[in-house]
Amino acid sequence: MQSLNDHSFFHTLEAPGAAGLVVLTKPGCGACRHVKALLLALTPSLPAPLFELNVEESPGVAAELDVFHLPAMFLFRDGELRGAIHAEARREALLAAIHAAWAAGG
Repeated sequence: MQSLNDHSFFHTLEAPGAAGLVVLTKPGCGACRHVKALLLALTPSLPAPLFELNVEESPGVAAELDVFHLPAMFLFRDGELRGAIHAEARREALLAAIHAAWAAGG
């Protein structure tokens, strides 16, 4: 999982043809640690690279994306934000939601 910050986030994910699943987290967030561990285990099955952004170090992205709760996940495809990923924090539910969003184009 590659780390992003306010400076690299949009440059990396909005580049022409770029794709990625980004999870916004913060230290001390138990739910964030749980989802992050699930996503790391699912990495070989994900349709796009996995990125993480710590909102305590980079609050600008969270504000730009109107994030009010953590963890938050967003799918980028072809250099565009395609939307948020919402799923239960279970392996099967996360993988199904991510693949469904990818198949729908976001």
